[in-house]
Amino acid sequence: MFFLRKYCKPRIAVDILLYDTSSSDNFYFLAVRRNTEPYRGYFVLPGGMVECNETVEEAAMRELKEESGINLKLSPEDQFRVYSQPNRDPRYHVITVVFAKQYPLKNKKIKYKGNKEIKEVKVLDYFNKKEVLGFDHEFIVRDFINSLMN
Repeated sequence: MFFLRKYCKPRIAVDILLYDTSSSDNFYFLAVRRNTEPYRGYFVLPGGMVECNETVEEAAMRELKEESGINLKLSPEDQFRVYSQPNRDPRYHVITVVFAKQYPLKNKKIKYKGNKEIKEVKVLDYFNKKEVLGFDHEFIVRDFINSLMN
């Protein structure tokens, strides 16, 4: 068992998969390079913890704006899936609600200065990327692409 504490209190997070499938042989998605541990230097999906008195939709919109500068309305219909593996985050048990939304990203350069948590914002082409994604985000993106094909 990953957690040895008697009373584990899982945390709730959100991750946002903005994607562009306008090109039939590519899958573009938005990623941010972390500037903090864990996974410092790795690209991940924009996201973070849900704060008190905040819905998961509000948290997703806030995190997307804070980490990428993109202001976008998200709704319950944009929820893709929940991931709850106890070891998906090395710090503690984090359950994430993943939002997925089509957004024009092809040939788009995101102009964002970053912040203390995020070093860089970049559009990646999943099938031609060299970067390895942190946390379980590689699995999440692959899972979403598979859902589009079924």
